[in-house]
Order: sequence, then structure tokens, then C-alpha cells
Amino acid sequence: MIERLDLLILTLMSFVDDTEMFLMIENDDVQDLLNLAHPTLQNWKSVLQATGGDMRSQKCAWILIQYSQRQRTYDSFNMSLKDEDGVTRIIKKYEKEAPREYLGVLQQANGEDTAQLEALQEKVDKWNKMMEKSKLYSTYNCSAVFTRIQKSIQYPLPATAISETDLQKLSDTLYAKCLPKCGINRKFPIAHRDLPFQYQGLALPNLYFQQESTKLIEVLSSNNTNHILWKQYKLGLEILQLNTGVMSCVLNYDPSTYSTYIDSTWITAQRKFMSDKNRITIRGWDLNIGKQRQNDECLMTVFIKKDIRRTTLEY
Repeated sequence: MIERLDLLILTLMSFVDDTEMFLMIENDDVQDLLNLAHPTLQNWKSVLQATGGDMRSQKCAWILIQYSQRQRTYDSFNMSLKDEDGVTRIIKKYEKEAPREYLGVLQQANGEDTAQLEALQEKVDKWNKMMEKSKLYSTYNCSAVFTRIQKSIQYPLPATAISETDLQKLSDTLYAKCLPKCGINRKFPIAHRDLPFQYQGLALPNLYFQQESTKLIEVLSSNNTNHILWKQYKLGLEILQLNTGVMSCVLNYDPSTYSTYIDSTWITAQRKFMSDKNRITIRGWDLNIGKQRQNDECLMTVFIKKDIRRTTLEY
């Protein structure tokens, strides 16, 4: 059940010696936010020094996640940090579309997965070149595919929302070179690759299914708990519902109905997976906003029925 007025406060995330800090203000003035960021950074540096640690400018970076296109004052704003040698140096600045690596996963602040997909494609291309030179028996090549390149591809998938088409192209590129080296005709039907051995299939992993099913398992395993993943998921659902402007939980709607009105996210990709082919329904999650008067109608529902374009609504 999604609880109304559920507040999620996230100040920072730390893993070993890596820390991500989040800073926000109540107004929309970018300059005020940037002016507040510098002393906050210095305070965090002082905390680390008090516990025996420190910060180095070349290991730090900052990014402005959300801003108005009309406010570009941050372009001339720099953040600096005094290093242990006493020299103050400029900290690197990232754009929203620039990829950054976290625990082996490339992420972009604009929510896209283009960088991670390109990285996976590079891995596949490199692997194919090595497979072309392989002199091993087909059984050993097959074992290498399952234990090496497949594991490397599957690792970042729970954190991504790559489309089924892109993941299928990635698989096709990999298997076009690997299957012959495994003693299998590369023309083996795609539909039979994913089937278990008992159904005369190859039991090869379906990357799209693995991406979305793993995400779904993670969400369900943290359901109705105080786990940070569940709190973030609920917040994401509420934000998505606010963006769509519908009266009840977005999970109850066919995603194709509102897909042109909202941006693609981790949650929308999962919803598409649930409804397209698998017909998965999760019961118990709901956020119904009742009508204030008897003949009221949801404006977004009316707009969609009238086929009003997204650009018109944004204007």
C-alpha cells in the first residue's frame, strides 16, 4: 500500500571510501543552491579530517541534476577544494548526460542508459574477437560464454532500463560469433535459444527477461519493509502518478496509454515488462484520489481521450 505524505529524506550514500552527497533548496534559484554547495563541501571535508580521513580534489566531482533551461548561471560557477598540500584546486564538473561509474555500473543523471549499453557492446565486441581466435573445444567455449561474458553482461542489468530491442541486438551480436565456436549453428531460431534443454532449447539467458525479472524480485522482496529500496520505489510511484495526473495508481493502467506523456524511467520500463507479454499484476499497491464532486473528471483522462499531444500539454 502506498502511504500518502510518506517522506523520504536522503542526504548521502556511502560505500567504503565513496560518498555521494545530495543538496537541495526550497526555491528554484540555481545560484542559491550553488552558493550553499561550497560551504557544505567544506563541512564534509572537516568531518572526514576529524575521523582521520580527507578529500582530494582530483577524486571529487559535482553535478547539477535539475535546473531551468533559462537559468544557465551555473556554467560560470566553479567549486574548489583545498588539498592536503595547501593548494586550492577546481573540482571536475559533470553534465547530466555524462556517465559515471558506481560499483561497476555506468549511470547518467538524466536517467538514460546509453553509456551502459555502449559499454556492454564494447565488451561483446572484445569478447567476439577473442572467440574468433579460440582453439578450444566447443564444450569449453560454451562454458566460457556462460561463466565469463554472460555474467559480465548480466551484472549491471538490475540497475538499468534498457529496451528489449537493444538487449536483443546485443544478444544477436554475441551469439552470431559465439554459437559457431560452441558447435551450434548461428542460424538457430531465436525463439528456441531461451527454451530449457528439455524442450530442445539452448537454455541461453534472455537478457531483457533477466533485467526486468531481477528488478521485480528486488522490489517484491523489500515490499512493506523499511528497506531504502522500497521507500524509493514508493516515492517513484507517487512522482510518476503526479506526472501522469491520473486518479489511481499508475500500475493499474496500460503503460502504452500514458507512455507519450511521461519520461522513460526504471519503473515505467518495469511496468511495460509486466503488461506487454507477461500479464503480471501486483495487488495491494494503490493510491486512489477520490473525486471532490459527483460529476468531476480527471483532466488527463479527458486530454488523452481527445488525443491531445504531449507538446501541447507541456506548453
